[in-house]
Order: sequence, then structure tokens, then C-alpha cells
Amino acid sequence: MTTLDAYDREILRELTRNARLPAQTLANRVGLSRNAVRLRIQRMEREKVIGGYTLRAPPPTVEALTSVLLIQRRDRMRGGDVLAFLRKAPEVRGCWVLSGQLDILAVLQAPSQQRLREIWQGLSRLEGAADITTAFALDSPVELT
Repeated sequence: MTTLDAYDREILRELTRNARLPAQTLANRVGLSRNAVRLRIQRMEREKVIGGYTLRAPPPTVEALTSVLLIQRRDRMRGGDVLAFLRKAPEVRGCWVLSGQLDILAVLQAPSQQRLREIWQGLSRLEGAADITTAFALDSPVELT
């Protein structure tokens, strides 16, 4: 298990805010040399403390529709086609496998009802999808990140 000191935690905090921060700027902010920061980042990557760097899509336009899909698969153990389909759809903003009667919760943001319908139709044609319940968001008091 990796032990993180105050410098490591501060580096992670800064990289979480901006993963493209130049090494020298990061070093100045945490109070270490550029080389020391580089070595710490390499160690945290090697030890999987830093699992990767990602790009966040720009926030959806006002016209974007948010929809929640609640999906029941025919067989939870062999229903990988549903998850594979959701992983490929760029409109999916979040996806969780659930316990209980419902199996998957997916949050989508799409530019139109037509696009949401296309996604729903694609899912419904999959062998692994047994039932899909769709709900549209009426308000967003907490934004997705």
C-alpha cells in the first residue's frame, strides 16, 4: 500500500484541478523542485495512485436533453453487450451497475429526442437487454461533473 505524504497529496490536488499544469508551475505551487515533482508523479503513476489522465467533454448546451435509463439485463453474468454499447455512446455521462431488481443506471445527455430514441432503440435490440425504463430530467439542481 502506498503512503502519500503532504507533498504527494498537494500534487494530486493540483493535478485534479488541472492535469495539464506545466511541471515548473506545479513545482512552484507545491514547493519542490521540478525534478522532485516529476519523480513523485512517476512513482504515483507506477503505483497506480494516478490511474491516468482524462479529457472532460465541454458542458452540454442549454438545448441538451438529460435522460436516465434504468436497464434490466436478461442475465447479469452474460449481459456484457449492454455495457459495451453504453461504453461506446458518447452521450453517456455516467453508468452504474446496481444491486437489486434494476441492473444498470445510465445518465445520458443528448442534443435531441431523436438521438435519445436512437440510443434506446439500439439498446432494445441487444440480446442482453430485457427491459429499459426511460426518465427525462426536469431540472438539474446539481450538475454532473
